[in-house]
Amino acid sequence: ALALAPACDSGDGRAAAHARLADEQLAAEKIDEALIELHSALKLAPESADYSERIAALLVLKGDLDNARFYFGEAWRLDPQRYDAAIRLASLQLAENPDEARALVDEVIERAPESAWGPIGLSERALAEVEPFAAIEHAERAVELEPSLPDARWQLARAKTALLRDFLMNGERPPDGLYEEVLALLERYAEADPQREWRALVERARVTSAWPDHGAEPEAELRRAAAALRE
Repeated sequence: ALALAPACDSGDGRAAAHARLADEQLAAEKIDEALIELHSALKLAPESADYSERIAALLVLKGDLDNARFYFGEAWRLDPQRYDAAIRLASLQLAENPDEARALVDEVIERAPESAWGPIGLSERALAEVEPFAAIEHAERAVELEPSLPDARWQLARAKTALLRDFLMNGERPPDGLYEEVLALLERYAEADPQREWRALVERARVTSAWPDHGAEPEAELRRAAAALRE
């Protein structure tokens, strides 16, 4: 009798092997090499929304937004319940095609009214329109819907940060406690999503640099962010 082929000889098994190699390359901060492995994985498993979305996320890091839009769109097409891909695509479309971005957010809300991703998309749109109070309201709704979703907490932290920067840029004194609230939100996000702690540290550095008389050192925050990204 013919022996059964090992699972790794299947297309899915070989794709998963490439995905593991991509993780190793990312751990070594080799984004281009990780992208090569993920493209190889997607070629072997072309119906994988996960590989498409992972490629898109890395392309965003490289600043290749046109191709990132394509792959986020592919992830959304392949998996209509991948609401995060739809909202990330909408965020990239806000400047280039706001009508399409609005339609994507509305579609997510219609399909999944109890998902946090719809309010996250609304909050992102409000930030693009420089409406920080509306952005905060939508982000708070996202946290209310899915309090364990790190991206909901990240959006709330970003919205509050935008409000703080808005006050400072206009030469106005922010409300008492807003600075501390922003830092606390960033800290809670870092705890909820330790693999992306660096995002919170970078944002914290931006906040402290905008308000230099608050006793924090932005350069130290950026060094912490770089260290976290290497881990």
